Amino acid sequence: MPTPPDARTIADRQLVAYNALDLDAYCALFHEEAELILLPSQEVIARGRDKIREIYAARFATPGLRCVVHERSALGRVAIDRETVHMDDKDPLEILALYEIEDGLIVRAFFLRGV
Repeated sequence: MPTPPDARTIADRQLVAYNALDLDAYCALFHEEAELILLPSQEVIARGRDKIREIYAARFATPGLRCVVHERSALGRVAIDRETVHMDDKDPLEILALYEIEDGLIVRAFFLRGV
């Protein structure tokens, strides 16, 4: 059985899909029961691939949407990105994103937005 991709590889694939606005490729990287969690509140903003698809379908419709990763670290099954999300009509959004990977899929993604 082939070894699943490591955390860096999955984080890179999700970035490529995000910037291509490829909803199917993006959602395919998430586990069926994946969670998106805001920090520091620990608010779960999405649970399950269907809800993630719903959120990102709306986000991918944002004019000028693109993400730049400035730095990526990985430890075991976790990748951490320092990102800037750009949109045409809004100020850039600085984010730390932590992606927890199991069997080649994102099971939890944590987002800490700059203030």
